[in-house]
Amino acid sequence: MGERKHVNEGEIMKARDVDLLSYLEAKGETFVKEGKYYRHTEHDSLLIKGNMYAWNSRNETGYGAISFAQMYYGMSFPQAVLDINKGDYKELSQSHEQPSVSPSKEPFRYPKEIGDCYEKASFQSEGAFFVFYKNIKKRRFFMKNIFMKSMAVFTLLMFALCGVNQGKTEAASKQANQDLIIINKYYNKLAYFHNGYIEIVDPVATGKTWDKTPVGFFKVVNKIKNRPYYTGHIPGGDPHNPLGKRWLGINANGTYGDTYGIHGNNNESNIGKYVSQGCVRMHNADIEKLYDKIQVGTPVAITYSYKSFVDLTKVYGYTFKGYKLKNN
Repeated sequence: MGERKHVNEGEIMKARDVDLLSYLEAKGETFVKEGKYYRHTEHDSLLIKGNMYAWNSRNETGYGAISFAQMYYGMSFPQAVLDINKGDYKELSQSHEQPSVSPSKEPFRYPKEIGDCYEKASFQSEGAFFVFYKNIKKRRFFMKNIFMKSMAVFTLLMFALCGVNQGKTEAASKQANQDLIIINKYYNKLAYFHNGYIEIVDPVATGKTWDKTPVGFFKVVNKIKNRPYYTGHIPGGDPHNPLGKRWLGINANGTYGDTYGIHGNNNESNIGKYVSQGCVRMHNADIEKLYDKIQVGTPVAITYSYKSFVDLTKVYGYTFKGYKLKNN
């Protein structure tokens, strides 16, 4: 029997739940623990933290055993899934490195909510999975609209309770259409796509350490003009406010748009650097232009990759049509 070229959803989900360190140690790789990280004993620039890996000397970063097997052992996507599933490894939730958080706080995982739609599906790549998922979502447009409206009401209630209404908040009136934001921490750049075309590429500042700005697939859940800086008791619109005059809140790490955001700044010289506590900072003129284009519900992908923005659209199953850049 020839080599299998496809794997199904159940096989993918099983492989994605495997603890990376457990898989690699079973493969004969050895690591030494250094604080929160594990360093490879042969390749000292190869680090593992939880299920994230970074091979600094080769500019390779990623998440999970599937991605690592493709990168390190040169396996195809189906080969990696099948190889991982051959062994009896720890699941991520059982790993001694797994933080005590809910699954919604992990980096992006394949969604489970579409149930038996996967029964006969098979995939050759993660990109194919995203395209499949996108088609399923279109067929459930009605149900998703009900869910998004409920979430919008819930989000507004949360902000009212937390006092966020001191700034001017804009709620979602409709779902973002064919928009995507990609933030690449490797280059510290943000790209905005609209209807298949890349319209904006701007420099950003991100977390001062690896884990400050989460990597994953999120959404814009609120828009706020002149948000106060509550920690420093600085009113919205004040020139000393480190959030600037625009805030796009994202639901990273299971939050509600009040913790992580894309926003302005009060120190333009920091843009392009790794300096923040987790948010993504932009030049004030840049965030004001972006703010006017973005709808609540716009997907936000945060990654750390040497790949170009156009190449990354393939990973997320987004159809790239061309360039419409202005003043970039």
